[in-house]
Amino acid sequence: TFTDAEFKRRQKVASDKLSALYTAVGARPSTYYAILALDGDNMGRHVDNLLADPNDPLAAHTAFSRRLDVFGRQARAVIEAAMGSAVYSGGDDVLALIPLENAIPKALELLDLFHATTVDARASAGIAVVHHTYPLDAALRAARAAEQAAKHTPTKDSLCVRVLKRSGEIVQVITRRAAARACPVSFASLTADFQGRPSPLSGRLPYAVQ
Repeated sequence: TFTDAEFKRRQKVASDKLSALYTAVGARPSTYYAILALDGDNMGRHVDNLLADPNDPLAAHTAFSRRLDVFGRQARAVIEAAMGSAVYSGGDDVLALIPLENAIPKALELLDLFHATTVDARASAGIAVVHHTYPLDAALRAARAAEQAAKHTPTKDSLCVRVLKRSGEIVQVITRRAAARACPVSFASLTADFQGRPSPLSGRLPYAVQ
């Protein structure tokens, strides 16, 4: 334990070092972060179809399980490369904390990876964007609710982003993976335009879209 004076001294040292780090990199982290949840679509039905294979159902099921294992390991690598932290990544389930600027492109990358690795299965994902002071249990529920909203679209294979503002307002957008990939203007390019000084886009554009 520390005396009050020692605690305040150490607190100031840590605060000064953090301020120096912000100055060195010329930026501060966002006060918002993202929780990403991903889950395979219709997995029970998919497994039933594998077990109904007239040739070798056990081999078909084993091969699929191995592909899911590969996806889990590769998904963790994708998340860590994006400066995120995988809470778990195994089978057809992923839960991760990820920096806000990486959340949408990496969620789409993971959906693509699931599709490519499993050959003929699909997944849906949800992202909850929350302030860092927001209760973690409520943030996790928001991520799961976003995931379920994506899974309840007619075609599934979708991404839902749910933003929880500090005012209590909730903004939610859902897109199919294929539609996001077919869009001629990427989210990354829009972000880069808004970060430009001066920006070529009106600051009112996001509100008009909303």
